[in-house]
Amino acid sequence: KFHYQFNLKDVANIFQGLLNTNANVYKEGAAKFARVWLHECYRVFSDRLVNSSDQAELQSILEKVAGKHFGGISKEDMFAQPLILTSFVSQAMGNERYYLAAKDMPSLKKV
Repeated sequence: KFHYQFNLKDVANIFQGLLNTNANVYKEGAAKFARVWLHECYRVFSDRLVNSSDQAELQSILEKVAGKHFGGISKEDMFAQPLILTSFVSQAMGNERYYLAAKDMPSLKKV
């Protein structure tokens, strides 16, 4: 649609989110890291969309891209909800700022 303006800076923001991860946290396999990519796509693109049909179209596009490039990861694992990642919650609650998945919104609100 003409009223959405996305550019290379938006793509760079997705890669910036991927680069904010710590490789030690994502050693278990590609699925966990692919979900970081998915989360970043939602934050960069979906958060700007103004109606549900546009969000459904983005969801369809992401499902096609994920199926093509992350074929070894099931759709259920890839798109499991909740998909909440943050850098201000760490596993040990120390000073290390890892980009980690939050269990759910209530646990995130406690922080």
